[in-house]
Amino acid sequence: MKKYASLLLAAATMAVASCGSNQSANTQAQIDSLAAARADSMAAAMKVQNDSTINAMAKMKADSTMRADSIANAMAKATTKPVTTNHTAKKTTSTKPKTETDKVNDLFNKNKTDKQKSEEAKKEENKVNNLFK
Repeated sequence: MKKYASLLLAAATMAVASCGSNQSANTQAQIDSLAAARADSMAAAMKVQNDSTINAMAKMKADSTMRADSIANAMAKATTKPVTTNHTAKKTTSTKPKTETDKVNDLFNKNKTDKQKSEEAKKEENKVNNLFK
């Protein structure tokens, strides 16, 4: 038993001796260079993200400006067109049967007052909508 105890003590001593303090400690210069490299990489990543955000916002602003311009142009064209009214109904000959939409359009072409036309059209439109329900 004594042999085993002394053998165990010798193995434990060897194990402790082999674990020694051979760890290489980083010098202050190495720590500074690692910190600078990390800060540079974080700054570069942040710059890329900020540039991307700025470009996206600029594109969004340009798109909204273009959309507003096109709407303004459309409104200007719509208001500058002269309004012409045709009081005579034109009869067209067609080989295809009249649809409900054609019937509604015929109602608008009758010689009635605007109020009567709109009331009649609403009734006809309700009939058409009820057919498709």
